[in-house]
Amino acid sequence: MSHTVMVIDSSGRGHALCQQILKTDRSASVLYVPGCRAIEQTGITSVPEIDMTDIEGISALARQYQPNLIIVSNIEAIRAGVTDQLLKEGWNTIGATAKAGKLETSKSFSKQFLNHAGVNTPRYIKCSSEQEAFAALENFPNGCVVKADGLCIDGDGVFMASSPDDAKAAIRKLISEQAFGDAGAQLLLEEWIVGRELSIMVFVDDQGGFNVLPPAMDYKRSDDQDKGINCAGMGSVFPHPLDSTALQEQIRTSVVSPIVSQMIRDEILFTGFFFIGAMLTNTGIHVLEINSRFGDSEAEVMFPAINANLTECFELGLAGRAEEIDWQFDSRFRVSVSLGQGAIPSDDTDNLGWPYGKFKAGNEIYGIRNLEETGSELFFANVDRDAKGKLITAGGRVAHVVGSAEALSTAVQTTYSGVREIGFKGMKIRTDIGLA
Repeated sequence: MSHTVMVIDSSGRGHALCQQILKTDRSASVLYVPGCRAIEQTGITSVPEIDMTDIEGISALARQYQPNLIIVSNIEAIRAGVTDQLLKEGWNTIGATAKAGKLETSKSFSKQFLNHAGVNTPRYIKCSSEQEAFAALENFPNGCVVKADGLCIDGDGVFMASSPDDAKAAIRKLISEQAFGDAGAQLLLEEWIVGRELSIMVFVDDQGGFNVLPPAMDYKRSDDQDKGINCAGMGSVFPHPLDSTALQEQIRTSVVSPIVSQMIRDEILFTGFFFIGAMLTNTGIHVLEINSRFGDSEAEVMFPAINANLTECFELGLAGRAEEIDWQFDSRFRVSVSLGQGAIPSDDTDNLGWPYGKFKAGNEIYGIRNLEETGSELFFANVDRDAKGKLITAGGRVAHVVGSAEALSTAVQTTYSGVREIGFKGMKIRTDIGLA
């Protein structure tokens, strides 16, 4: 019997989720809100006229289409209270509540939560003014990480500062220059932890049951060799190159279990995914952040690896049986490379390109038809169509190319073969995803 699944998102993560629902559940069709008008795929219907924070519009759409399942996977919708309203109306809804969303929308709230949970997390100082932040720098003689406290649009609002001058420049950017608006009115100075990036996805139910997925590795810095600035992510690898049974047990016992226990104590449980960004170091796992939804660009390498019927997995979660979910991951490595709208040589000096600053979108995207021949997949993030129906760039992080193989080295080759087929003015990538 056919049924409808509604996905609230408009990212590469959302596209990957929609596609995998269709692949694993042949009876499903997906209503993708607002989705991406560039997607022309049987079974996926985008609704670009409804904003993902439009609670009344989404509720009306649900009443019209009567979906069997609704998945709220974007933090903007979560923060706006979309999940809360849908649950109030009685819809089967996967996604964090607005209260749980604070784990992502307020870094200071998240750090307090992690300390209460007893999880290893870098020491930090919260500051409300430039003067306070400048004075606090003496507590971080070996460099620090400067973080906007609030949720930043089109970027993490995170700056790696190896010197006091770098830190002061980042502080001024957040407070005086208001680069991220009110999100940077307060900031955190945090200890700089060195290690391997570790991306942990957890599916939790509202009864306190949880299911930990195998870890992935994200590449957050904008440039090769982990240089440049922190951004939404330049690519991912799944499974993590250092994945093992021992590592998964360490993640479960020292990180996830205490976090879920604290969620129970704080009464912020929900049914859905949350993301833990961490560093794997010689002294253990250090948690850097929590996101109240599935990670992006991790989703683009993890969802395609799932063979289980995703709709049925989510239904188990809604029944309070998250621990029983068997995702049935395949044995292949997957590598994703994010295609960014960088600077165009003819741009004026103010347009530095994503993720460094302003950029000019609306550039035609070439070569997508050749991608399939390479064995790669493509997930749209900020892609649109012009008046003639041609695909154009529509934001900073444009799309994600994903390749897979039994060996990581081959998956890297497949992914970059796909990347080489695509082009648009100012296209920015990292060339070392899966290699560094």
